[in-house]
Amino acid sequence: MIVLDASAAAALLLNQPHGRAIAELLAGQEVAAPELLGVELLSVLRGWVRGKGLDPARAQDALVDLEDLGIVWYSERPILRVAWALRDRASAYDAIYLALARTLSTPEREVRVLTLDERLARAWPELTQVPASTDR
Repeated sequence: MIVLDASAAAALLLNQPHGRAIAELLAGQEVAAPELLGVELLSVLRGWVRGKGLDPARAQDALVDLEDLGIVWYSERPILRVAWALRDRASAYDAIYLALARTLSTPEREVRVLTLDERLARAWPELTQVPASTDR
């Protein structure tokens, strides 16, 4: 199981650098995400339409494609206390993804956040995974 964050989702859905590596990592995996992912992706897409010239229709397609990823969605409410405990090394938003990974992990199954956020990965190497990529 992998928890998908907004940076990785955007790269995947918009065929950005690392998108192919992310797709390979997700293949055959159960993908989980907090409901926050939808809001964060919406914000990223809006920013790219306004500032980077992304076609609004392509952004709309990315939102449709998000639904096709087969993500198992989780509410943030049950993991707020876990996220709070992570506050010293993560933003509130990042802490939600980390808390979900920590909550879904078991002794038999290590769950990590798939992210392109290198700062987050440096702060939490035990809970994150950054895709190696040659498609930069």
